Amino acid sequence: MIGGTPPPVAAWLLKQLSKNDALVGDLTESYAAGHSRLWYWGQVLAGIATGAWRDSRERVGVAMQRYSQR
Repeated sequence: MIGGTPPPVAAWLLKQLSKNDALVGDLTESYAAGHSRLWYWGQVLAGIATGAWRDSRERVGVAMQRYSQR
């Protein structure tokens, strides 16, 4: 079905694994406006991967900063 509420499992994963509330809202609105389930799943997976990448980059930066202070 196109429109309506997004796929429940994908929406749950996005809410649990993404710290970006704006992304959750934007994807929900876009899905309701007519994007497909496949599109929604792709955006969810991309959003989760991007968030994980950013988190890892931040952690590496903090670790490097602590290491350089020794």
